[in-house]
Amino acid sequence: MKRFFDLPLREKMLVIILITNGAVVLLLAIALLTYELYTFRGRMETKLAGLCEIVGASCAYALATEDKSTVDRTLSRLAMSPEIVCAAFYRHDGTPFPSYRRPADPHEMIPASAGSTEERNIGRDVEIFRMIRHDNRFLGTVYARGDRGALHARLRVGAGIVLGTALMMAVGGAVILLMLQGSVSGPILELARTVTDFSEQKDYSVRAEPHGADEIGQLADNVNHMFAQIQQRDEALTRTHDELEARVEQRTEALGRSNEELERFNRLAVGREHRMIELKQKINDMLAESDRDPVFDLSFAEGEGATNESAEQS
Repeated sequence: MKRFFDLPLREKMLVIILITNGAVVLLLAIALLTYELYTFRGRMETKLAGLCEIVGASCAYALATEDKSTVDRTLSRLAMSPEIVCAAFYRHDGTPFPSYRRPADPHEMIPASAGSTEERNIGRDVEIFRMIRHDNRFLGTVYARGDRGALHARLRVGAGIVLGTALMMAVGGAVILLMLQGSVSGPILELARTVTDFSEQKDYSVRAEPHGADEIGQLADNVNHMFAQIQQRDEALTRTHDELEARVEQRTEALGRSNEELERFNRLAVGREHRMIELKQKINDMLAESDRDPVFDLSFAEGEGATNESAEQS
């Protein structure tokens, strides 16, 4: 598995977008969960209180006249609120009157007598008592209990929304990346290709094309300036090399001419020396014919001649 820093630029951008979207969705989920947990009890208490007020007002006459059928019909409508676990009416003396239990909890316990008109938490449930009055006359009490099942349902719905949002953000981020990556990664990749061509092909005339005045554009300008300096130095080195080669060639030609002149002079000098030796030898021979002693000592020439003959024989 590649490290993050070894990934291509496009894959890095995709990973960054996905991580950013994931972090945003996670923070959103935490905020929603915190809000639901913090406000659910208050909303449940408010709903139960309002429900008790409405049911109590609609059943005040039935409670006063002991009309159980009307109270039963009213309580049966509570089935439309699945978070209501149970509800009940109590007469003015606290004795129970008709009650309601959620179909899923038919054996739910209901208080045997009316309690104080306060909201209370009982485990996962919230219960409330409300007095019923009519013309300042106390007629009885209504009771209701709700659980946190609605909270769980809301959390499940919220989790689905968060997951759906995360999926849409991931897909949207990928689409946006595909649409906009050319304007971000394109100049960088083009600059990388230019540098590669410059280093591999040794083409010092290539230049990076700036795509704006941002940091990437400034980097391209700096790279072009560096390329220009390298090209100038390469051209200066080439000129210096050519000049040195020309100078060496001129010196070689001059040295060759000097050697030819020295060889020509040497040949002339050696030939003149030989002719002088031959002349002296003739004079010595002529003096020898006249029974006179030679006047020139040519022993050195005889040694040189013997050396030359031995060299020629070898």
